[in-house]
Amino acid sequence: MSLPTVVCGRSGRMANLLARAVRDTTDLALAGRLSLRDPAGPPAAGVFTALTDLPAAPAVVVDFTHRAATVRLLRAAEDTPCALVVGTSGLTDTDQALLRRVARRRPVVHAANFSPVMALLRRFVGELAEVLDDSWDAAVVDVHHAAKVDAPSATASALAGAWGATRAAAPISSLRFGDAVSEHRLLAGGAGEQVELAHRVNERSAFVPGVLAAVRFAGRATPGLYRLEDALCA
Repeated sequence: MSLPTVVCGRSGRMANLLARAVRDTTDLALAGRLSLRDPAGPPAAGVFTALTDLPAAPAVVVDFTHRAATVRLLRAAEDTPCALVVGTSGLTDTDQALLRRVARRRPVVHAANFSPVMALLRRFVGELAEVLDDSWDAAVVDVHHAAKVDAPSATASALAGAWGATRAAAPISSLRFGDAVSEHRLLAGGAGEQVELAHRVNERSAFVPGVLAAVRFAGRATPGLYRLEDALCA
């Protein structure tokens, strides 16, 4: 039986990409699109404006939209049974607290970046910081398209956090220009040598395998707040 999956967003590039990916996957079924950013907008076929409007309770709701819409989704999920996969950027500390509260009742997979490669890179950065001597320090460069609102990105903060878990935090430099999807670099230097780790996303399709793995994991998980790493290792 296919896992009923709802994708948030009626027209965004990431929403359209994920809707097609779910529709083309045999073990998942696209149960509808959910538009919470503008509930008063005109109706469209297959697009709903509230979780309770869906013809059947969704197993998993996937949200890569905007902060305000994600907050509405989290509040609705407190009263409507569903699992959540959330990749929205720009969430505030208050939003994160709401997400954790929802996760006490629902399975929630939340990640700053759904590239499986980035998940491995974050883990490697943490391991590198643990074993290098005290002469080493690092910085993160965060590059996104001009339309990205938040800076630094959540991915850049996660990389800096992976380094800073065992030593001084890495400062972040954010650049916003052009139309490239994203690029993140961690540059570290010690006595007489340097290392540079770079991850560049040229197409949003790079995130799809991680999102689909998270959907499948969330559909069978117990309530709790999970990382992409949990879904990939399950």
